[in-house]
Amino acid sequence: MRAKLPPGTRAEQVEYARNLMRREQLEIPTIRMTRAKRRIAVAGLYVIVAATVAWLVALAVNLVSGKAIAVLYFLMGAQAVFFVVLTYSVGALNKGDSSLDERERSQRDHATALAYKILIVVVSALTAGGVAANLAFHWVPKINPALGLVPFVVPLIWFVGTLPMAVMAWTLPDPDPSPEG
Repeated sequence: MRAKLPPGTRAEQVEYARNLMRREQLEIPTIRMTRAKRRIAVAGLYVIVAATVAWLVALAVNLVSGKAIAVLYFLMGAQAVFFVVLTYSVGALNKGDSSLDERERSQRDHATALAYKILIVVVSALTAGGVAANLAFHWVPKINPALGLVPFVVPLIWFVGTLPMAVMAWTLPDPDPSPEG
């Protein structure tokens, strides 16, 4: 049975329809992770990203052979798994503005702002480290033509792309207990 809009002004009908959509979305099952589990997933993602960067540096300075590229692809696959887990752990906060209320939009926007503040610090530290490595040791990582540019760019893309969602997953409170349990 379809719900009928109540009589009233257009604003009242729009508000009724939005509330009805929210109720329907709440009935859709989602992964409900506790704050501790979400934090473990965030930490796991960035440990894997750090391991990927370390492996790329080892490849750039020829500490490991170029045939060990399978490890790099395994690490990127692990990043994808953690990304999917984090995507589902924050639920509807990844959706567009139309399905979120003001509080949810505020949470998402605050997490995005905080994420890009963290990003500025990380990029500044990496830049300073690169300049120091060049000045002190005259060493700048060079791209191995056998590997190409993609493996070096992917960790940066994962970091930038997942940081707002990771901040949301880290800062959101525990979910309300489900009505079934």
